Amino acid sequence: MNANDLPGKAAEIYKKIRRKHKVAFETLKLNDKEIKILQVTDLESLLAGKDPFKDVSEFPFWVRLWEASLILSHVVAALPPGNGTKFLELGAGLGAPGLTAAACGYDVTLSDYEKHILDFQRVSAAANGFDNVDFKKGYLEDIPLPEHFADLVTSNCVINLSPDKKQVFVEIWRILRDHGRVVVSDTISEKPVPKGMRANPRLWGECVSGALTEAEYLSKMEQAGFYGLSILKRTLWREVEGYKFFSIVVRGYKFEKKSSCTYVGQYATYLGPMQAVVDEEGHLFPRDQAVAVCTDTAAKLQKPPYQSSFVVSTGTDMNEQSITTEEDTCPVEGECC
Repeated sequence: MNANDLPGKAAEIYKKIRRKHKVAFETLKLNDKEIKILQVTDLESLLAGKDPFKDVSEFPFWVRLWEASLILSHVVAALPPGNGTKFLELGAGLGAPGLTAAACGYDVTLSDYEKHILDFQRVSAAANGFDNVDFKKGYLEDIPLPEHFADLVTSNCVINLSPDKKQVFVEIWRILRDHGRVVVSDTISEKPVPKGMRANPRLWGECVSGALTEAEYLSKMEQAGFYGLSILKRTLWREVEGYKFFSIVVRGYKFEKKSSCTYVGQYATYLGPMQAVVDEEGHLFPRDQAVAVCTDTAAKLQKPPYQSSFVVSTGTDMNEQSITTEEDTCPVEGECC
């Protein structure tokens, strides 16, 4: 592809990039879709002596299509058609998952921290004929977007590099719409990474030192306010000094609780297959037993990912079922909702 094949502004950006780097378009095949991704082919000139093992902050991790990005792209390609749903990719780099979402009909925003990274994204979007992609310069800990902006947020193996992962999840929660979801690919460790490894700059450069355990990672998401956390994919990535590291894809949902919840005669019945389940607030739901719930809990259970496992009904809908109050299933009195 040459500059003449691109629209005006993208053509100028492409010419500017080619004056500085040797580049080529790589075709990424995902199900029935093919996405053109602009990539640097002369990595040595781009790296210009930079050593990720000495200074992680200066190393251009964005320049490669990493395995985590490809895994997340396949997850995105399997999503239902977007039909205008707002999709945000953070730390997008070359933007493969976001561009895949654009091909699926989502309104996409790609975000990264340097302008030249966004230039690569702009050219790739133009090369694919996408007019549903926007670009934002910013950092993970301070996303330059308003509250309730996106329906779906993704990132691939960049939260691992943040020194304040909880703040990243707080920001993602802030810019998501109510009942929106986050799907991230990242690296986690089988057990806590020891201080010696965390202080090793080489291992920081290899996305090892910043890894949390799965429990720690999910806990930070829950502390930020996410519900319904699920591990969609887990694969062994590598072993370092006897510690195993995994690549995972995690999904969670935003649910905005009201300032106060009330009881209006609603009941939730868990359908199985487990004998009972406990939600994030500690409510116990025995299988096939109606439990009185407040308006917040009722609203939550009627949305993904819970809705296929529960039936929420009102008192007038109840037949001869065993009814339990939510207080009976709450672990701490007065702290259910």
